[in-house]
Amino acid sequence: MLTSLSPASFEEWCKLVMERHFQCTVEMTGGGSDEGRDLLIHHPDGLIIVECKHYPRGTVGRPIVQKLHSALITGRSRRGMVLTTGRISAEAVEYANRLTDVSIELFDGNRLAITAQRLGISVTEASAGGLAIPTTADGEFPPLVIGSILGPEKFRPPQGAWPRVDVSRQTEYVGYFVSQFSAYGEANTAIGTQSAAWEGECWITIDGRKWSTGNIPGIWPDFPQPIELSAVIHASKGHAAVPRLQMTDALKALKDGLSNHLVEHVNYTGKNNVNYTKKISPGKRNIQLNSTKLLYVPHQRVRIAGLGEAYEGELVETSTELHLKCGELSSCSVCGGTVTPDTQTICGVCHRSVHRRTLLRPESGTCEACSATLCRRHIRVSNKSSFCPTCAPFEAKRAWHRLAAPGLFGFLATVTAAIHGELTAWVHLNWDIGVTAVGWLPFSIRAWPVGISRKGNPLAYPKGVPMWPPQDATANRGFSPISDADHGEDRQDQAVTEDFLPSMGQSGRV
Repeated sequence: MLTSLSPASFEEWCKLVMERHFQCTVEMTGGGSDEGRDLLIHHPDGLIIVECKHYPRGTVGRPIVQKLHSALITGRSRRGMVLTTGRISAEAVEYANRLTDVSIELFDGNRLAITAQRLGISVTEASAGGLAIPTTADGEFPPLVIGSILGPEKFRPPQGAWPRVDVSRQTEYVGYFVSQFSAYGEANTAIGTQSAAWEGECWITIDGRKWSTGNIPGIWPDFPQPIELSAVIHASKGHAAVPRLQMTDALKALKDGLSNHLVEHVNYTGKNNVNYTKKISPGKRNIQLNSTKLLYVPHQRVRIAGLGEAYEGELVETSTELHLKCGELSSCSVCGGTVTPDTQTICGVCHRSVHRRTLLRPESGTCEACSATLCRRHIRVSNKSSFCPTCAPFEAKRAWHRLAAPGLFGFLATVTAAIHGELTAWVHLNWDIGVTAVGWLPFSIRAWPVGISRKGNPLAYPKGVPMWPPQDATANRGFSPISDADHGEDRQDQAVTEDFLPSMGQSGRV
Protein backbone atom coordinates (compact mmCIF):
# COMPACT_ATOMS: atom_id res chain seq x y z
CA MET A 1 0.00 0.00 0.00
CA LEU A 2 0.94 3.65 -0.29
CA THR A 3 1.39 3.84 3.45
CA SER A 4 4.38 1.49 3.26
CA LEU A 5 6.36 3.90 1.08
CA SER A 6 8.95 6.22 2.53
CA PRO A 7 8.47 9.99 2.00
CA ALA A 8 11.07 10.02 -0.78
CA SER A 9 9.51 6.92 -2.38
CA PHE A 10 6.09 8.54 -2.22
CA GLU A 11 7.33 11.61 -4.10
CA GLU A 12 8.85 9.40 -6.78
CA TRP A 13 5.62 7.44 -7.04
CA CYS A 14 3.63 10.68 -7.39
CA LYS A 15 6.02 11.79 -10.12
CA LEU A 16 5.23 8.60 -12.06
CA VAL A 17 1.48 9.12 -11.66
CA MET A 18 1.68 12.74 -12.85
CA GLU A 19 3.83 11.80 -15.84
CA ARG A 20 1.36 9.13 -16.87
CA HIS A 21 -1.64 11.43 -16.31
CA PHE A 22 -0.45 14.64 -17.99
CA GLN A 23 1.89 13.05 -20.56
CA CYS A 24 4.51 15.75 -20.07
CA THR A 25 7.74 16.43 -18.18
CA VAL A 26 7.55 16.35 -14.38
CA GLU A 27 10.44 17.73 -12.35
CA MET A 28 11.31 16.88 -8.76
CA THR A 29 12.62 19.81 -6.74
CA GLY A 30 14.18 17.71 -3.95
CA GLY A 31 15.60 18.96 -0.68
CA GLY A 32 13.89 19.89 2.54
CA SER A 33 13.31 23.61 1.85
CA ASP A 34 11.16 23.16 -1.25
CA GLU A 35 8.76 25.94 -0.10
CA GLY A 36 5.69 23.84 -0.93
CA ARG A 37 6.90 22.78 -4.36
CA ASP A 38 7.73 19.06 -4.46
CA LEU A 39 6.87 18.53 -8.13
CA LEU A 40 6.82 20.92 -11.08
CA ILE A 41 4.63 19.80 -13.98
CA HIS A 42 5.67 21.55 -17.19
CA HIS A 43 2.30 21.38 -18.91
CA PRO A 44 1.70 23.09 -22.29
CA ASP A 45 -1.12 25.12 -20.68
CA GLY A 46 1.11 26.36 -17.90
CA LEU A 47 3.15 25.36 -14.89
CA ILE A 48 1.46 23.13 -12.27
CA ILE A 49 2.93 23.02 -8.76
CA VAL A 50 2.37 19.90 -6.66
CA GLU A 51 2.81 19.44 -2.91
CA CYS A 52 3.28 15.81 -1.74
CA LYS A 53 2.50 14.94 1.89
CA HIS A 54 3.19 11.45 3.19
CA TYR A 55 0.77 11.30 6.13
CA PRO A 56 -0.29 7.63 6.46
CA ARG A 57 -2.36 8.33 9.60
CA GLY A 58 -2.45 12.11 9.53
CA THR A 59 -4.59 14.86 8.06
CA VAL A 60 -3.67 17.65 5.70
CA GLY A 61 -4.98 20.88 7.16
CA ARG A 62 -5.55 24.43 5.98
CA PRO A 63 -1.92 25.64 6.60
CA ILE A 64 -0.55 23.30 3.93
CA VAL A 65 -3.06 24.56 1.36
CA GLN A 66 -2.19 28.15 2.30
CA LYS A 67 1.51 27.36 1.84
CA LEU A 68 0.82 25.97 -1.63
CA HIS A 69 -1.26 29.07 -2.42
CA SER A 70 1.73 31.27 -1.61
CA ALA A 71 3.99 29.03 -3.74
CA LEU A 72 1.62 29.43 -6.69
CA ILE A 73 1.71 33.21 -6.42
CA THR A 74 5.49 33.27 -6.08
CA GLY A 75 5.98 30.83 -8.96
CA ARG A 76 3.48 32.65 -11.19
CA SER A 77 1.35 29.57 -11.60
CA ARG A 78 -2.44 29.39 -11.63
CA ARG A 79 -2.87 25.70 -10.84
CA GLY A 80 -1.71 23.53 -7.94
CA MET A 81 -2.30 20.09 -6.46
CA VAL A 82 -1.96 18.50 -3.03
CA LEU A 83 -1.30 14.74 -2.99
CA THR A 84 -1.37 12.87 0.31
CA THR A 85 -1.59 9.33 1.65
CA GLY A 86 -3.79 10.51 4.52
CA ARG A 87 -6.97 12.55 4.82
CA ILE A 88 -7.84 16.16 4.04
CA SER A 89 -9.61 18.29 6.63
CA ALA A 90 -12.85 20.12 5.97
CA GLU A 91 -11.14 23.49 6.59
CA ALA A 92 -8.59 22.72 3.86
CA VAL A 93 -11.34 21.81 1.40
CA GLU A 94 -13.31 24.97 2.25
CA TYR A 95 -10.23 27.17 1.82
CA ALA A 96 -9.37 25.62 -1.59
CA ASN A 97 -12.95 26.09 -2.81
CA ARG A 98 -12.95 29.80 -1.87
CA LEU A 99 -9.86 30.62 -3.95
CA THR A 100 -10.56 32.67 -7.06
CA ASP A 101 -7.13 33.68 -8.35
CA VAL A 102 -5.76 30.11 -8.53
CA SER A 103 -7.09 26.54 -8.64
CA ILE A 104 -5.93 23.91 -6.12
CA GLU A 105 -6.97 20.26 -6.43
CA LEU A 106 -6.88 18.04 -3.35
CA PHE A 107 -6.21 14.30 -3.54
CA ASP A 108 -6.51 12.19 -0.40
CA GLY A 109 -5.18 8.62 -0.19
CA ASN A 110 -8.29 6.94 -1.64
CA ARG A 111 -8.67 9.31 -4.58
CA LEU A 112 -4.97 9.11 -5.35
CA ALA A 113 -5.01 5.30 -5.33
CA ILE A 114 -8.07 5.17 -7.62
CA THR A 115 -6.44 7.61 -10.05
CA ALA A 116 -3.28 5.51 -10.17
CA GLN A 117 -5.22 2.30 -10.77
CA ARG A 118 -7.10 3.89 -13.69
CA LEU A 119 -3.73 4.79 -15.18
CA GLY A 120 -2.54 1.21 -14.81
CA ILE A 121 -0.06 1.97 -12.00
CA SER A 122 0.08 -0.36 -9.03
CA VAL A 123 -0.15 1.34 -5.66
CA THR A 124 2.63 -0.98 -4.47
CA GLU A 125 4.87 -0.05 -7.35
CA ALA A 126 8.26 0.99 -6.05
CA SER A 127 9.32 4.19 -7.74
CA ALA A 128 11.92 5.08 -5.18
CA GLY A 129 14.35 6.78 -7.48
CA GLY A 130 15.91 3.45 -8.35
CA LEU A 131 17.32 2.25 -11.63
CA ALA A 132 16.14 -0.72 -13.66
CA ILE A 133 17.48 -2.76 -16.54
CA PRO A 134 15.26 -2.00 -19.55
CA THR A 135 13.52 -4.63 -21.63
CA THR A 136 11.74 -4.53 -24.97
CA ALA A 137 8.64 -2.34 -24.88
CA ASP A 138 5.26 -4.04 -24.63
CA GLY A 139 4.22 -3.13 -28.16
CA GLU A 140 7.43 -4.47 -29.72
CA PHE A 141 7.81 -7.57 -27.56
CA PRO A 142 5.40 -10.10 -29.21
CA PRO A 143 6.69 -9.72 -32.80
CA LEU A 144 10.29 -9.77 -31.55
CA VAL A 145 9.81 -13.03 -29.64
CA ILE A 146 7.85 -14.70 -32.44
CA GLY A 147 10.27 -13.53 -35.13
CA SER A 148 13.33 -14.61 -33.15
CA ILE A 149 12.05 -18.08 -32.21
CA LEU A 150 9.88 -18.84 -35.25
CA GLY A 151 12.02 -17.29 -37.96
CA PRO A 152 11.53 -18.46 -41.57
CA GLU A 153 14.72 -20.53 -41.41
CA LYS A 154 13.26 -22.54 -38.48
CA PHE A 155 9.52 -22.70 -39.13
CA ARG A 156 7.40 -22.96 -42.28
CA PRO A 157 3.79 -24.22 -42.10
CA PRO A 158 2.25 -26.39 -44.83
CA GLN A 159 1.07 -24.33 -47.81
CA GLY A 160 1.78 -21.11 -45.92
CA ALA A 161 -1.14 -21.57 -43.48
CA TRP A 162 0.50 -19.49 -40.76
CA PRO A 163 -1.16 -20.05 -37.37
CA ARG A 164 -2.24 -17.33 -35.01
CA VAL A 165 0.26 -17.01 -32.18
CA ASP A 166 -0.30 -15.23 -28.87
CA VAL A 167 2.63 -14.06 -26.75
CA SER A 168 2.18 -12.88 -23.18
CA ARG A 169 4.65 -12.16 -20.42
CA GLN A 170 4.66 -11.43 -16.73
CA THR A 171 7.49 -9.26 -15.50
CA GLU A 172 8.59 -8.85 -11.93
CA TYR A 173 11.28 -6.32 -11.15
CA VAL A 174 13.39 -7.70 -8.29
CA GLY A 175 15.17 -4.98 -6.33
CA TYR A 176 18.71 -4.96 -4.95
CA PHE A 177 20.91 -2.45 -3.22
CA VAL A 178 24.20 -2.69 -5.10
CA SER A 179 27.50 -1.19 -3.97
CA GLN A 180 31.21 -1.25 -4.79
CA PHE A 181 33.29 -2.08 -1.72
CA SER A 182 36.93 -1.80 -0.72
CA ALA A 183 38.18 -3.20 2.60
CA TYR A 184 41.44 -3.40 4.49
CA GLY A 185 42.50 -5.57 7.40
CA GLU A 186 45.66 -6.22 9.34
CA ALA A 187 46.93 -8.41 12.18
CA ASN A 188 49.97 -8.18 14.41
CA THR A 189 52.39 -11.11 14.46
CA ALA A 190 55.78 -11.86 15.99
CA ILE A 191 57.54 -10.87 12.76
CA GLY A 192 55.50 -7.73 12.11
CA THR A 193 52.13 -6.59 10.84
CA GLN A 194 50.40 -8.71 8.20
CA SER A 195 47.75 -7.05 6.02
CA ALA A 196 45.15 -7.95 3.40
CA ALA A 197 42.95 -5.94 1.05
CA TRP A 198 39.68 -6.71 -0.74
CA GLU A 199 37.56 -4.98 -3.36
CA GLY A 200 34.61 -5.89 -5.52
CA GLU A 201 30.84 -5.62 -5.73
CA CYS A 202 28.27 -6.61 -3.12
CA TRP A 203 24.48 -6.56 -3.01
CA ILE A 204 21.53 -7.10 -0.70
CA THR A 205 17.88 -7.66 -1.53
CA ILE A 206 15.45 -4.86 -0.73
CA ASP A 207 13.82 -7.02 1.94
CA GLY A 208 17.19 -7.71 3.61
CA ARG A 209 16.85 -11.50 3.39
CA LYS A 210 19.75 -12.26 1.06
CA TRP A 211 23.10 -10.69 0.41
CA SER A 212 26.33 -11.71 -1.27
CA THR A 213 29.39 -10.50 -3.10
CA GLY A 214 29.85 -10.69 -6.85
CA ASN A 215 27.24 -10.31 -9.55
CA ILE A 216 23.52 -10.14 -8.88
CA PRO A 217 21.67 -13.42 -9.69
CA GLY A 218 20.34 -13.34 -13.22
CA ILE A 219 22.73 -10.64 -14.42
CA TRP A 220 24.30 -11.34 -17.82
CA PRO A 221 27.39 -9.56 -19.16
CA ASP A 222 25.55 -8.04 -22.13
CA PHE A 223 22.73 -6.37 -20.22
CA PRO A 224 21.62 -2.89 -21.36
CA GLN A 225 22.58 0.10 -19.25
CA PRO A 226 20.13 0.75 -16.39
CA ILE A 227 17.77 3.71 -16.62
CA GLU A 228 15.10 5.16 -14.31
CA LEU A 229 12.63 2.61 -13.00
CA SER A 230 9.60 4.77 -13.82
CA ALA A 231 10.64 4.92 -17.49
CA VAL A 232 11.18 1.15 -17.65
CA ILE A 233 7.81 0.31 -16.09
CA HIS A 234 6.09 2.82 -18.36
CA ALA A 235 7.44 0.98 -21.43
CA SER A 236 7.29 -2.57 -20.02
CA LYS A 237 4.58 -3.00 -17.43
CA GLY A 238 5.45 -5.09 -14.42
CA HIS A 239 5.48 -5.24 -10.66
CA ALA A 240 8.24 -3.86 -8.46
CA ALA A 241 8.13 -4.40 -4.73
CA VAL A 242 8.54 -1.59 -2.24
CA PRO A 243 11.94 -1.61 -0.49
CA ARG A 244 11.63 -2.59 3.15
CA LEU A 245 15.11 -1.33 3.87
CA GLN A 246 16.17 2.28 3.86
CA MET A 247 19.48 3.08 2.23
CA THR A 248 21.20 3.53 5.61
CA ASP A 249 19.90 0.17 6.83
CA ALA A 250 21.13 -1.51 3.65
CA LEU A 251 24.61 -0.03 4.04
CA LYS A 252 24.79 -1.19 7.65
CA ALA A 253 23.69 -4.71 6.72
CA LEU A 254 26.27 -4.87 3.92
CA LYS A 255 29.07 -3.80 6.26
CA ASP A 256 28.01 -6.37 8.85
CA GLY A 257 28.03 -9.08 6.21
CA LEU A 258 31.37 -8.08 4.71
CA SER A 259 33.09 -7.93 8.10
CA ASN A 260 32.10 -11.55 8.75
CA HIS A 261 32.51 -12.81 5.19
CA LEU A 262 35.84 -11.36 4.12
CA VAL A 263 38.52 -13.58 5.59
CA GLU A 264 42.07 -14.24 4.47
CA HIS A 265 44.55 -16.62 6.04
CA VAL A 266 48.17 -15.50 5.91
CA ASN A 267 50.97 -18.03 6.32
CA TYR A 268 54.29 -16.91 7.78
CA THR A 269 57.35 -18.35 9.47
CA GLY A 270 58.11 -17.18 12.98
CA LYS A 271 61.50 -16.39 14.50
CA ASN A 272 61.66 -19.94 15.85
CA ASN A 273 61.36 -21.32 12.27
CA VAL A 274 57.86 -22.59 12.93
CA ASN A 275 55.09 -22.02 10.36
CA TYR A 276 52.02 -20.13 11.56
CA THR A 277 48.66 -19.16 10.02
CA LYS A 278 46.98 -15.88 10.91
CA LYS A 279 43.35 -15.03 10.18
CA ILE A 280 42.75 -11.49 8.93
CA SER A 281 39.32 -9.84 8.67
CA PRO A 282 38.45 -6.19 8.07
CA GLY A 283 36.76 -4.15 10.73
CA LYS A 284 33.62 -2.18 9.91
CA ARG A 285 35.61 1.06 10.03
CA ASN A 286 37.94 -0.27 7.34
CA ILE A 287 35.13 -1.08 4.90
CA GLN A 288 34.22 1.58 2.35
CA LEU A 289 31.04 1.38 0.27
CA ASN A 290 30.90 3.50 -2.87
CA SER A 291 28.44 4.10 -5.71
CA THR A 292 25.55 2.49 -3.83
CA LYS A 293 22.36 2.38 -5.88
CA LEU A 294 18.94 0.75 -5.94
CA LEU A 295 18.79 -1.53 -8.98
CA TYR A 296 15.81 -3.53 -10.26
CA VAL A 297 16.42 -6.62 -12.41
CA PRO A 298 13.55 -7.85 -14.64
CA HIS A 299 12.49 -11.49 -14.23
CA GLN A 300 10.27 -12.36 -17.19
CA ARG A 301 8.09 -15.40 -17.70
CA VAL A 302 6.85 -15.85 -21.26
CA ARG A 303 3.96 -17.89 -22.64
CA ILE A 304 3.68 -18.67 -26.35
CA ALA A 305 0.25 -20.06 -27.27
CA GLY A 306 -1.38 -21.03 -30.56
CA LEU A 307 1.15 -23.66 -31.68
CA GLY A 308 -0.87 -26.72 -30.79
CA GLU A 309 0.46 -26.55 -27.23
CA ALA A 310 1.54 -23.61 -25.12
CA TYR A 311 5.24 -23.11 -24.45
CA GLU A 312 6.19 -21.46 -21.18
CA GLY A 313 9.60 -20.52 -19.87
CA GLU A 314 11.82 -17.97 -18.24
CA LEU A 315 13.25 -15.29 -20.49
CA VAL A 316 16.42 -13.27 -19.97
CA GLU A 317 16.85 -10.44 -22.43
CA THR A 318 20.21 -8.91 -23.27
CA SER A 319 21.17 -6.28 -25.81
CA THR A 320 21.55 -8.80 -28.63
CA GLU A 321 19.91 -12.07 -27.58
CA LEU A 322 16.85 -13.65 -26.00
CA HIS A 323 17.81 -16.45 -23.59
CA LEU A 324 14.72 -18.65 -23.25
CA LYS A 325 14.70 -21.55 -20.77
CA CYS A 326 11.97 -23.92 -21.95
CA GLY A 327 12.33 -27.70 -21.77
CA GLU A 328 9.92 -28.38 -24.65
CA LEU A 329 11.75 -26.06 -27.06
CA SER A 330 15.28 -27.06 -26.05
CA SER A 331 14.66 -30.81 -26.58
CA CYS A 332 14.09 -32.72 -29.80
CA SER A 333 10.62 -34.27 -29.84
CA VAL A 334 11.86 -37.24 -31.92
CA CYS A 335 15.16 -38.31 -30.35
CA GLY A 336 14.96 -36.44 -27.02
CA GLY A 337 18.37 -34.85 -27.48
CA THR A 338 19.28 -31.25 -26.78
CA VAL A 339 18.83 -28.71 -29.58
CA THR A 340 20.24 -25.23 -29.99
CA PRO A 341 18.93 -22.32 -32.08
CA ASP A 342 21.49 -23.22 -34.76
CA THR A 343 20.37 -26.87 -34.94
CA GLN A 344 16.64 -26.35 -34.34
CA THR A 345 13.65 -26.70 -36.61
CA ILE A 346 9.99 -26.33 -35.65
CA CYS A 347 7.65 -28.80 -37.31
CA GLY A 348 4.99 -26.99 -39.32
CA VAL A 349 2.35 -29.63 -38.48
CA CYS A 350 2.75 -30.48 -34.78
CA HIS A 351 4.72 -27.30 -33.93
CA ARG A 352 7.29 -29.19 -31.86
CA SER A 353 11.02 -28.66 -31.71
CA VAL A 354 13.21 -31.10 -33.65
CA HIS A 355 16.79 -31.34 -34.89
CA ARG A 356 17.50 -29.74 -38.24
CA ARG A 357 18.13 -32.43 -40.86
CA THR A 358 21.75 -33.39 -41.46
CA LEU A 359 23.50 -36.54 -42.61
CA LEU A 360 23.58 -37.90 -39.06
CA ARG A 361 20.30 -36.28 -37.95
CA PRO A 362 17.35 -37.60 -40.02
CA GLU A 363 14.76 -36.35 -37.54
CA SER A 364 13.32 -33.67 -39.84
CA GLY A 365 12.89 -32.64 -43.45
CA THR A 366 11.07 -30.24 -45.76
CA CYS A 367 8.14 -30.55 -48.11
CA GLU A 368 9.29 -30.37 -51.72
CA ALA A 369 6.00 -28.78 -52.76
CA CYS A 370 5.52 -25.96 -50.20
CA SER A 371 8.88 -25.96 -48.32
CA ALA A 372 7.17 -26.66 -45.00
CA THR A 373 9.44 -27.73 -42.15
CA LEU A 374 8.49 -31.19 -40.90
CA CYS A 375 9.50 -33.63 -38.22
CA ARG A 376 9.98 -37.27 -39.19
CA ARG A 377 6.52 -38.23 -37.94
CA HIS A 378 4.76 -36.04 -40.51
CA ILE A 379 6.85 -36.66 -43.63
CA ARG A 380 5.05 -38.45 -46.46
CA VAL A 381 7.11 -39.98 -49.26
CA SER A 382 6.07 -40.58 -52.87
CA ASN A 383 8.50 -41.50 -55.67
CA LYS A 384 11.45 -40.79 -53.35
CA SER A 385 10.19 -37.24 -52.69
CA SER A 386 9.17 -35.86 -49.31
CA PHE A 387 5.86 -34.07 -48.78
CA CYS A 388 3.83 -32.70 -45.92
CA PRO A 389 0.43 -34.32 -45.17
CA THR A 390 -1.34 -31.49 -46.99
CA CYS A 391 0.66 -31.70 -50.22
CA ALA A 392 1.24 -35.47 -50.25
CA PRO A 393 -0.41 -37.49 -53.06
CA PHE A 394 -3.05 -40.03 -52.11
CA GLU A 395 -0.75 -43.01 -52.55
CA ALA A 396 2.10 -41.45 -50.53
CA LYS A 397 3.42 -43.59 -47.68
CA ARG A 398 4.62 -42.46 -44.31
CA ALA A 399 8.32 -41.81 -43.96
CA TRP A 400 8.61 -44.83 -41.66
CA HIS A 401 9.05 -47.01 -44.75
CA ARG A 402 12.62 -45.72 -44.75
CA LEU A 403 13.17 -48.14 -41.88
CA ALA A 404 12.95 -51.05 -44.33
CA ALA A 405 16.62 -50.83 -45.34
CA PRO A 406 18.10 -50.59 -41.82
CA GLY A 407 15.59 -53.21 -40.62
CA LEU A 408 16.67 -55.61 -43.33
CA PHE A 409 20.30 -54.94 -42.46
CA GLY A 410 19.62 -55.75 -38.80
CA PHE A 411 17.73 -58.90 -39.73
CA LEU A 412 20.61 -60.14 -41.91
CA ALA A 413 23.08 -59.37 -39.13
CA THR A 414 20.98 -61.40 -36.68
CA VAL A 415 20.75 -64.35 -39.08
CA THR A 416 24.51 -64.20 -39.71
CA ALA A 417 25.24 -64.19 -35.99
CA ALA A 418 22.85 -67.11 -35.41
CA ILE A 419 24.41 -69.23 -38.15
CA HIS A 420 27.90 -68.44 -36.89
CA GLY A 421 26.84 -69.37 -33.37
CA GLU A 422 25.42 -72.71 -34.45
CA LEU A 423 28.56 -73.57 -36.43
CA THR A 424 30.89 -72.65 -33.54
CA ALA A 425 28.67 -74.10 -30.79
CA TRP A 426 28.26 -70.56 -29.44
CA VAL A 427 31.87 -70.40 -28.35
CA HIS A 428 32.17 -66.78 -29.50
CA LEU A 429 28.92 -65.61 -27.94
CA ASN A 430 30.15 -62.06 -27.30
CA TRP A 431 31.08 -61.71 -30.95
CA ASP A 432 27.64 -62.89 -32.06
CA ILE A 433 25.90 -60.45 -29.73
CA GLY A 434 28.12 -57.61 -30.91
CA VAL A 435 27.35 -58.30 -34.57
CA THR A 436 23.63 -58.32 -33.82
CA ALA A 437 23.81 -55.05 -31.88
CA VAL A 438 25.82 -53.29 -34.61
CA GLY A 439 23.42 -54.57 -37.23
CA TRP A 440 20.40 -53.05 -35.51
CA LEU A 441 22.13 -49.77 -34.63
CA PRO A 442 21.02 -47.85 -37.79
CA PHE A 443 17.45 -48.98 -37.22
CA SER A 444 17.54 -47.82 -33.60
CA ILE A 445 18.90 -44.39 -34.53
CA ARG A 446 16.08 -43.79 -37.00
CA ALA A 447 13.17 -45.44 -35.21
CA TRP A 448 13.61 -44.99 -31.47
CA PRO A 449 11.82 -41.86 -30.15
CA VAL A 450 13.11 -41.09 -26.65
CA GLY A 451 10.55 -38.35 -26.03
CA ILE A 452 10.74 -34.77 -24.82
CA SER A 453 12.98 -33.90 -21.92
CA ARG A 454 11.54 -31.26 -19.62
CA LYS A 455 15.00 -29.97 -18.78
CA GLY A 456 17.41 -28.09 -20.98
CA ASN A 457 19.83 -25.24 -21.22
CA PRO A 458 18.54 -21.77 -22.12
CA LEU A 459 18.30 -21.18 -25.85
CA ALA A 460 20.08 -18.01 -26.99
CA TYR A 461 18.04 -16.64 -29.90
CA PRO A 462 19.62 -13.64 -31.65
CA LYS A 463 17.48 -10.53 -31.86
CA GLY A 464 16.79 -8.68 -35.05
CA VAL A 465 13.78 -10.42 -36.64
CA PRO A 466 11.11 -7.71 -36.32
CA MET A 467 8.25 -9.32 -38.27
CA TRP A 468 6.45 -12.65 -38.24
CA PRO A 469 5.14 -14.05 -40.57
CA PRO A 470 7.94 -13.07 -43.00
CA GLN A 471 7.38 -10.11 -45.28
CA ASP A 472 7.29 -12.23 -48.44
CA ALA A 473 4.61 -14.50 -46.96
CA THR A 474 2.64 -11.49 -45.79
CA ALA A 475 2.75 -9.88 -49.19
CA ASN A 476 1.64 -13.07 -50.99
CA ARG A 477 -1.13 -14.20 -48.64
CA GLY A 478 -2.53 -11.01 -47.18
CA PHE A 479 -1.87 -11.41 -43.47
CA SER A 480 -3.44 -8.84 -41.19
CA PRO A 481 -2.90 -8.29 -37.48
CA ILE A 482 -5.87 -8.47 -35.14
CA SER A 483 -6.21 -5.73 -32.55
CA ASP A 484 -6.91 -6.33 -28.89
CA ALA A 485 -10.45 -5.07 -29.32
CA ASP A 486 -11.26 -7.98 -31.67
CA HIS A 487 -10.72 -10.41 -28.81
CA GLY A 488 -12.95 -8.58 -26.37
CA GLU A 489 -10.37 -8.69 -23.62
CA ASP A 490 -8.96 -6.05 -21.34
CA ARG A 491 -5.19 -5.98 -21.90
CA GLN A 492 -4.23 -3.45 -19.22
CA ASP A 493 -2.15 -5.90 -17.16
CA GLN A 494 1.36 -7.18 -17.77
CA ALA A 495 0.27 -9.56 -20.54
CA VAL A 496 0.87 -8.24 -24.03
CA THR A 497 -0.55 -10.11 -26.98
CA GLU A 498 -0.03 -9.76 -30.70
CA ASP A 499 -2.25 -11.83 -32.98
CA PHE A 500 -1.81 -12.69 -36.61
CA LEU A 501 -4.59 -14.30 -38.64
CA PRO A 502 -3.97 -15.49 -42.21
CA SER A 503 -6.45 -14.66 -44.91
CA MET A 504 -7.25 -17.68 -47.10
CA GLY A 505 -8.57 -15.81 -50.12
CA GLN A 506 -11.93 -16.99 -51.50
CA SER A 507 -11.86 -20.44 -49.89
CA GLY A 508 -13.01 -19.19 -46.50
CA ARG A 509 -10.70 -21.53 -44.55
CA VAL A 510 -9.31 -20.20 -41.27
